Amino acid sequence: MGESIEAAAIRETFEETGYPCELIPVRMPTRAPAPGVNVMDVVRVMNNATEPVAVTLRNLDREGCKFIWWFIARVKSHGAEKVEGTQTESEDYVSEFFDADDAVEKVSHEWGRHALEQALEVVKDNVKVRGMDVLFP
Repeated sequence: MGESIEAAAIRETFEETGYPCELIPVRMPTRAPAPGVNVMDVVRVMNNATEPVAVTLRNLDREGCKFIWWFIARVKSHGAEKVEGTQTESEDYVSEFFDADDAVEKVSHEWGRHALEQALEVVKDNVKVRGMDVLFP
């Protein structure tokens, strides 16, 4: 409570994977206006956006629903060591790195694959338009 969605995403990623990460500011299409700007609701391309690239909603029946916010992030330092013991007692995730296209194939739910494909499209556009060093200095 009282935590921004972005801060929660960073914290949850660390807790579930053991890797400290950071959001990557990217060029992406969005309906969100720049902070403090009141403009018409249209899709526009924004630079340095760190908003979610997708949001999914899972219906958990009697347990309610779960929102999943999909951000573009990276491990904070190249080759960072995994921190063990960050998961809660109910979590048993294995963290592995894959080639991006292989990762899409490993996602078990269609909604997760779609969200990951959207994120990869944004990343690939940034590499093509802005150069690899912008995303991965």
